Amino acid sequence: MKLLSLSIPFFLIVLFASACGEATPPAEIPQTVQAAIPPTIEEAERPPYHLLLLETYTKRRCKTCNTIEARTKKVLAEHFAQELQEYKLVYQFMSVEEADNYELAKKFEASGTGLYLQTVTPTTEHILDLTDFAFSSATKDDSQFEDELKLEIEKALNQLAQ
Repeated sequence: MKLLSLSIPFFLIVLFASACGEATPPAEIPQTVQAAIPPTIEEAERPPYHLLLLETYTKRRCKTCNTIEARTKKVLAEHFAQELQEYKLVYQFMSVEEADNYELAKKFEASGTGLYLQTVTPTTEHILDLTDFAFSSATKDDSQFEDELKLEIEKALNQLAQ
């Protein structure tokens, strides 16, 4: 029984590590989608009440990693263009391998591809880790990924408005 309990976490780690072992070309992201997402602004310039959707990555990206990026940007462009322009919602795409990003990666406990939704107010910060959800639903053909991500962002925006 002890061997089984030790082998399950080991198997999961090996499975996750090998999932991103083969680099693939970046996903094709339409220019209209790319244009709808403004550049990331520095934390000090952001409104006191905002959401940060942080997507982290490494140099070696698998098909799932690329799909998460493409589908996340699609959701943002189609449903949250106004919030992005007003910086109520900030999207940041960040390499965890760059030294300049170490502190932020540490704060989010990010070591590879990840998707995090942070709610920021003057007195609190809350981080929702969407990584497991993203990996389990991004490559499915249905709209589950888009629907769930949209719902999580809407819930967080509604909480900010209260």
